[in-house]
Amino acid sequence: MRKILSLFLFFSSSVLFCFDIAGGHRGKVTSLIHNGDTVISAGEDGFIVIWSISQRTAIEKFQLTTNSIKSMVKHPLKDEICIIESGDMGNNRISAWNYKDKEKLFSVQGNEPASFINYSAAGNYIISAGFDGSHFTLMDSFNGSILSYVNIPPGIVIFGITGKTEQNILLYQGENEDYDGQILYLDLRTLSVTGRFKAPANLSSPIVFGNNRFFAGINSNGLLITDAASGLLLDSIPDMERSALLYPVNDGFFCLSRENNILYRFTVDRRGTVVTQQKLSIIPANEETISAFAINGTAVFANESGSLFMAGLTSGQQSRLFQMAHNFQTRITEIAVNNASIAFLTEGNGLCFLPLDFKLIRDNDKFSPEKTGGFTRITAVTPFSGKNNHADPYILWQSANTQIIPEIVYSDFQKDELSLQFMINRNPLRSISSKNGNILVHDSSGRISVFNLSDTPSKASFTFSSVGVIDTGFANNEYFLLCRSAISGNSPFLFVNYNTGETVPVSFPAQAGILSYTGDSGKIYAAAVIRNTDSVKTEIYTLTANKAVNEKLFEYSGEAVNLSIAESSGITAIAAGSDGARILTQKIINFERTPGLPVKLFGCKDFFLSLDSEGNISWHDKNGKILAVFRIYKDKWVLQTDAETLGGKSE
Repeated sequence: MRKILSLFLFFSSSVLFCFDIAGGHRGKVTSLIHNGDTVISAGEDGFIVIWSISQRTAIEKFQLTTNSIKSMVKHPLKDEICIIESGDMGNNRISAWNYKDKEKLFSVQGNEPASFINYSAAGNYIISAGFDGSHFTLMDSFNGSILSYVNIPPGIVIFGITGKTEQNILLYQGENEDYDGQILYLDLRTLSVTGRFKAPANLSSPIVFGNNRFFAGINSNGLLITDAASGLLLDSIPDMERSALLYPVNDGFFCLSRENNILYRFTVDRRGTVVTQQKLSIIPANEETISAFAINGTAVFANESGSLFMAGLTSGQQSRLFQMAHNFQTRITEIAVNNASIAFLTEGNGLCFLPLDFKLIRDNDKFSPEKTGGFTRITAVTPFSGKNNHADPYILWQSANTQIIPEIVYSDFQKDELSLQFMINRNPLRSISSKNGNILVHDSSGRISVFNLSDTPSKASFTFSSVGVIDTGFANNEYFLLCRSAISGNSPFLFVNYNTGETVPVSFPAQAGILSYTGDSGKIYAAAVIRNTDSVKTEIYTLTANKAVNEKLFEYSGEAVNLSIAESSGITAIAAGSDGARILTQKIINFERTPGLPVKLFGCKDFFLSLDSEGNISWHDKNGKILAVFRIYKDKWVLQTDAETLGGKSE
């Protein structure tokens, strides 16, 4: 006999924000782990957020990757998680982290993303499927090494789990060459298939429950429950939609109907027949689709905009869902550094300035971003014969179109009367850089112009054009370095003398040169993408005075997002994709992390400066240790150091 108990769950969105509450996700949540009083969420934004059930708030936010996190599982005994990363340009990885220590344990890259991961019962192994094109892979959970590519019948593995002794693995294939679907049993000692049984095909959201006796999933025939030992169909609920989600608990499981916003609680008797059913109606906020849920005494739901909701599920009582609090900071999207100041732009096109020395920031100082009228980029320029020589000059610009003319603005918010209309031609700008009074401007057509703001600035002193230009930068007082796609016989790097027009190609077996940088020491750096038949990597080199590749400094597996190079008193630092920032000395030193991954690095005399993807500006010493972190909220700012926390208004 089936029993039905209806509970109505309403979302409550009254949230109190404060500074000790972390930010939430900016996009879809893909995975939830319910672990005691905490919930760990992972999302397409590459972040994990740790939430407190008792406080109903986000307590910590941390970016693991620049890729999207497609799936996350927790080690059964340790504070470790394993994730599937999926990104463009071959950036597909399986990575493991200690989420409490914020320490990456390993990262393994493949050409094709994994479709499934799970820890073994004691956590010694990681079961993966689809990774790098393999049907099934067994990995060492300690270091990510491949223990075996087990030879199994061809077919897509959708699910895998070991017994408590980790001697056998149950695998489910949604399709294979012999059956529509099948369950396989593998002996880990012999790496051989010991059992093979026909099962329902193409089950989504598969789970095992009842001490691994029962196997359930959903296909076009509804919710199906099978015998895990034989694949035999035991019971079904035909009207359950394909998009429903399942979550195992003890001897039963929960089923979330996302079409009807109903949460069912099923238990199954020894014959596999559903004998008890609870029905809980959910009223979601803004009618958004629930993307994930997890239950451990308390139910937690996540939606596609990144919010989390929770409710107690006490039998026989009506329960209310509460939105879990999170506190988004205002993201700083762009920064530039000059002699004594930092200029930054915020989301919403606000402009503000900070002292370069964070020790000059005082409690209750007012830092209020001013609207810039559509500018999204800013470049520091060397002082010139403008009207405001006591303040640092910057150029405000944007790369979307040719309608908004760049402007010169000073660190005291004063604007220069000099019109920069001459920088705009028929195509949007791509980069602006400055050295010794000269301005280097590059647009989307590959046209490069050199201007001198102190001497007839409206007329370019030099122009040059090339196909496939990606980046440009001054190399010294005679040459700029052009980085471009290696198409039509082009070299990836080209030195151009902007006094004589001489060009010096740097031939190198790369698909494209993507970044140039010259440090205060005069050392010239360049980055390139190397693509082979089976791999993609980003490499950084130093170039010699005679315009040749000198030394490879760094290699990143994949095409690095947010690649940046900086130099402080001759010490080199590099930020690259999901690896974060590191200092290159005789040994590699990792930067101490802020919540987001670095987007830009700058080298100053006594420290490095970093902007991360969450909008934090951080000062680091030459060993990578954080000296201070500045962040801004809707109406306040915060500066944190080891010694104190300062704050003030930003409205």
